[in-house]
Amino acid sequence: MGLVGRPGGGVMAKKQGRRRVGSVRKLPSGQFQASFIGPNSQRQHAPNTFRTKTDADRWLVGVEADLAKGAWLDDKLGRETCRRNMRLHMVELLDKPLIAITPPVVRSWYAKALAGQAGKRPSLSRTGSSGPS
Repeated sequence: MGLVGRPGGGVMAKKQGRRRVGSVRKLPSGQFQASFIGPNSQRQHAPNTFRTKTDADRWLVGVEADLAKGAWLDDKLGRETCRRNMRLHMVELLDKPLIAITPPVVRSWYAKALAGQAGKRPSLSRTGSSGPS
């Protein structure tokens, strides 16, 4: 983006005709949907729609910055990874409401994790036996 002088001595960025990352479309509801092609070559949509085109554009600017820094994460993949890690490593916290996860609960979980006891739930077969005979 080039810079141009402003009357009075300031400098401002020139407005570009096309964005470098993503696109915004207006939905029949009047909301705007932002999307872009991610590093995985798949179209990625914003997690929500936007009331204004400007809001959608701002979201894309943030995505572009994250992509440039190498900090962009696929939201869907992040949720799947988080759930998987919770199932594998935080079993006793998995079904608790967030408000019930207090410092003493976390300390107890952490002590069990250090002892190697905070992993997967024991799997039970439908018949109640511990496995094939």
